[in-house]
Formats: sequence, structure tokens, C-alpha cells
Amino acid sequence: MNHKWNIPVSVTENPIEYHRLLRIARHDINKEYESSIPRRRANVLRIRLKKWQLAQFINNNPKCSRCGLKATEQNMECFDFHHIKPKLFNLAPFTISMKRLKEEAKKCILVCSNCHRIIHREIDDITLEI
Repeated sequence: MNHKWNIPVSVTENPIEYHRLLRIARHDINKEYESSIPRRRANVLRIRLKKWQLAQFINNNPKCSRCGLKATEQNMECFDFHHIKPKLFNLAPFTISMKRLKEEAKKCILVCSNCHRIIHREIDDITLEI
């Protein structure tokens, strides 16, 4: 019997049930860790780095394809990837492997968020005229 977590079965008796009950017992601790500031900060930095690497993959000197605004590591939040070919998935969460992200990024252009909204407004206007 595990007294620290009050799990009624030992790992040697039934490892599957033990680990299931341990996950349940540690749920609050895991939830607290996942929402902690250092963890969230690490996630934000990882996502920024992936987005910057994808922007450089598309164009070695990344900038908005429409207005020419230069992209840097510091302002990547202001840029979006706009699909110009049919897409399999959105790049936005950046939680997918870099290999798959690069394959999907080949179908995109880099645009600043303002130009991206204008592009979609123009697409909507054309669609509504039909």
C-alpha cells in the first residue's frame, strides 16, 4: 500500500491499476504544474521559435508578402501563414512535428496579421458577389 498517495494497490500487484490511480491522485499537482508561469513561458518560447523557424523556411529573409513588413523574432506574433494551396491542417497550434509543419508551410505565404485580414475580407467580398 502506498501511504503517500493512499493508493490501495501496489505497483507489483497490479501495475496498470496502480498507475491509473496514481494519475488520478496526482491530477491536481499536474494541473498546477501545467498552468504554472514557468511552464507557460516555456510553451510560449517554444511556439515563437517554431514560428520563426517556419518563417525562415518559407523565406530566408522573412517579410509580409503583401506589404513588405520585415519579420523578426521579436515581432513574429504579428505574422500569420496564409494558405494559397489547399490545406490539410492549420499551422496555428504549432504542436505538430517540425517535419509536418514544414510540409504544410510550403503551401503558405507569410503575411502580417493586418494584410491577412484584408486578404480574407477580399475573399469574402468575392464569395458574396457570386
